[in-house]
This record gives sequence, C-alpha cells and structure tokens, in this order.
Amino acid sequence: PDIPPPPAAWPVSPHAPVVVFLTACDEEATIASVVARIPRRIGERGVFVLVVDDGSVDATPGLAEGAGAFVVPQPHRLGQGAALRRGLTESRHWGPAAVVWLGAGGEYRPEDVVPVVRPVLDGAADGRSGTPPRGGGPGARLDPPPPDT
Repeated sequence: PDIPPPPAAWPVSPHAPVVVFLTACDEEATIASVVARIPRRIGERGVFVLVVDDGSVDATPGLAEGAGAFVVPQPHRLGQGAALRRGLTESRHWGPAAVVWLGAGGEYRPEDVVPVVRPVLDGAADGRSGTPPRGGGPGARLDPPPPDT
C-alpha cells in the first residue's frame, strides 16, 4: 500500500526558541556544569533551559537555578517518565521551534545539542534522537543518526 505523505509542518516563528529540558533527581554533583554548558543560542534562536526536578532532597534545584535554568519542581518523586512528560508539557509554554531532552547526570555532552537539533531547525528532519556510543559514560558524545534517517 502507498504511504500517505507527511502532514504539512506547523508554522513556527523564526524567533521561536529552542527549549532544552533536563530531568533531575539528586544530581547536585553534575547539574550546574551540565546546565552551564548548554549553548544559549543556536543560530539566531535563543535557548531556554528548563530543569524538571523530580523530588531531589539535595541541592539540585538551587544549583540548577544558579547556573541559569528555570526549575519546575514535581510535588514529590514521580519517576523518570512523569518528569519527561512534565518537561514536554512545560516546554510548550514557550512555543519552541524544537525541544531537546537531556539527562542531568552528564550522560551526554550538552555541546552536542547543536548538531542534533540543527536538522530540525533547518527543516531537513521532523525529529532526531541521539544515543551515547557503546561504552559511553559521563560526557559521552551523542552519535546522531545519519542525515537520511
């Protein structure tokens, strides 16, 4: 059977930001560094950094805020899935051109946000996902999929 064409893209303002959100729970050892290393501009677009704090009992929320993130607390620990859903929901408030999700523990290099999101901003892709390479640990580079996927 023939596959129907994809729907037309929603119009996005050329001034719409990119939202990078992190889900965090007790990440005081890494959160400030990760937030500080997220680029604040991608091309002409500003980058808004959001941290969904999933019930941390350490200094994670204050450190994230001090590093420049907007922090949204969960009412108590609800788990990674709930934090992810909250981050996606909260991201919509800024009318973003793209949304990027990162872990707060340093699993990924925040600098890699740019090459992962660029094809979406340029209209060459509807979405992208990156994974750390095998054996990657804290600070692993994201390996974005090939451009034609």
